[in-house]
Amino acid sequence: MENINQIIESCEWFPSSFLVISENVFSPLLYYSYFFAFVPTILIGLIIFFNNTKRLENKVLFLMLVSFSVWVFGNLTIWATEFPKYTMFFWTMINTVEPFVYFFAFYLAYVFFFKKDFSIKQKIFYFSPLLITLIFAPTSLGLLGYNLSDCDRNAIEGIVAKYGYIIEIIYIILIIHFAFKACANKQLKSRKKEIAIFTIGISLFLFSFSLSNMAEVFSENWYIGQYGLFGAPIFAGLLAYLIVKFKTFNIKLIAPQVLVFSLIFLNVSMLFVRSIENIRYVLIPTIIISSIVGSILIRSVKKLDHQKELLDIANKEQENLIHFISHQVKGFFTKSRNIFDTLNSEPDAVHESLKPLIIEGLRSDNEGITVVTNILNAANLKTGKVNYVSNKVYINTLLDKIIEKEKVVAENKGLKFEYQTDGKMIEFSGDEMRLQDSILNIIQNAINYTQSGSISVKLEKDELSKKIKIKISDTGIGLTEQDKQKLFKSGGRGSDSLRYNVNSTGYGLYIAKQVIERHDGKIIAESAGRNMGSTFTIELPIK
Repeated sequence: MENINQIIESCEWFPSSFLVISENVFSPLLYYSYFFAFVPTILIGLIIFFNNTKRLENKVLFLMLVSFSVWVFGNLTIWATEFPKYTMFFWTMINTVEPFVYFFAFYLAYVFFFKKDFSIKQKIFYFSPLLITLIFAPTSLGLLGYNLSDCDRNAIEGIVAKYGYIIEIIYIILIIHFAFKACANKQLKSRKKEIAIFTIGISLFLFSFSLSNMAEVFSENWYIGQYGLFGAPIFAGLLAYLIVKFKTFNIKLIAPQVLVFSLIFLNVSMLFVRSIENIRYVLIPTIIISSIVGSILIRSVKKLDHQKELLDIANKEQENLIHFISHQVKGFFTKSRNIFDTLNSEPDAVHESLKPLIIEGLRSDNEGITVVTNILNAANLKTGKVNYVSNKVYINTLLDKIIEKEKVVAENKGLKFEYQTDGKMIEFSGDEMRLQDSILNIIQNAINYTQSGSISVKLEKDELSKKIKIKISDTGIGLTEQDKQKLFKSGGRGSDSLRYNVNSTGYGLYIAKQVIERHDGKIIAESAGRNMGSTFTIELPIK
């Protein structure tokens, strides 16, 4: 034991920090190669995984990258640590973990190609080769011992470690086999290019990783291993390309973020180059890669700008079309309504039997004008083309006008209508017409979606909270949690809206919310659930 300690001391190994930072690392470029390989790969993997943690492809990719991360950490520790026991432990760990990188890569490839999982029998069959590694890697069959004949801190690998290299090659062959099988499948014909790019990326990553490891073991040239990880950023880059080009993994925007962060960490990794004579070996690939990435980013920005210009033109054309059609339709409705209104106001103009038809035509035209007006207002709100005026408004007077008409509508439907107010004048500063339309919409909704029971409107001025509150309650169909989530969105409707109101556009509450919020207020929707009624509370600040 004393002789062993003397041998260790004679090697003059430096102490390590955080297990991986040490002057013992044999190559000054090792940290650079590991950072460059590890960071973009793990970054894109994490983004994909957290984009949808339930998706099988994302889970398998995440497991593959976790295995790869453990290997990277363990391998760095081997070269950084000054303790033989740590070398033995982490060498055993990477020999155990390394085949799992290949298994999960193969699993990922299968799921990616065929968009389905392995059967239970397939999982057992393809996983079974790893059992030998799991069982025997921690034994003397995995590592025979520790070589103290020199100061390179080398463990002597056993037959199980070499067995691991064989199954790694088998998994790579299986990936290529299933890639050809997928490309030959007529149902997957449209995905040939996508499958080919993925196969090239993952094969380059695994081949370079495996061959460099085998080369350094059999040649005992430990410098080779640092070059085997350069397949990883190529794989990450091709994944980013697949995401942008084919919307793979259902992620819309990822490549620019990955490229920017990769550049940052690529430059950070240069901090670990300890000697100035090695800096040129780092700067040359960094400049080349930065130029490529910069070119890609510039092209991406130009493409986004072009797409934005096309989208703006399309939106403008759509907006003009909506306004043209809406104004034309509104004009037709208005003319028709005026005709019906004139006929209705002249007692002797038409026969008494036609009066119900005239009244129904007038009601229908008024509803049509309301629908078209809502669509126009919603379009204007989205483009910010709504002008608000600010005048003195008496909320009581405004509400009295609405209730005078809507109470009759409710009572004709057989509903009880209640209006509570203390009679005091409540003054507010805002756009009277838009406020009136917003409150009217909510009261009309309460009437439309209540088949029996009552409508209650309560107006109060809460001095304690400094708010004007208009509470509109009904005993109608109520709201589900899903209804609440889309209620105030453009075009959003409750699941049963059209059943009770065929003229529902889904824009009324969206417009009301925008108007109330423009007046520094808010609308709160409450309901215990379906058929439990609902309460809408409009809150406006006391001014």
